[in-house]
Amino acid sequence: MNKYHLFIILTVTLLIIASACKKNGTNPEDINFVLPDSNVTYAHDLHEMFTAKCGTRSGCHSSSDQAGNLDLTNYYAVINHYINGNIPLVINGNGENSPLYRILLAPYLDIPRMPLDGPYLNTNNSNGVKIWIDEGLN
Repeated sequence: MNKYHLFIILTVTLLIIASACKKNGTNPEDINFVLPDSNVTYAHDLHEMFTAKCGTRSGCHSSSDQAGNLDLTNYYAVINHYINGNIPLVINGNGENSPLYRILLAPYLDIPRMPLDGPYLNTNNSNGVKIWIDEGLN
């Protein structure tokens, strides 16, 4: 095999690898999550989504960067979080009025829409958060 053939094979291989990476999304924010219409759980449905969409940017809501003292990658931190010390982030059984859900749709309580500067969660994902709250925070 001459150098030209080797160059062609190597180039094609690299293009295939690059194409696969782009298709699968190397950026966590590029991952598409499809949440069910019922029986949404934090461990099975929301944890990975919150980690990818809300906890990967610097200064956001992970265990190492807790904007607003909120770690969305930790179930107990989410269900026990209070905004300004007195407003529960989630109201068990009442997704529509829970600040976590409301903040995903529009600015709320002087907090800008999240994730800050987008990309925002799609309708399925934000509704999944509401369903999780409505169904009892499992």
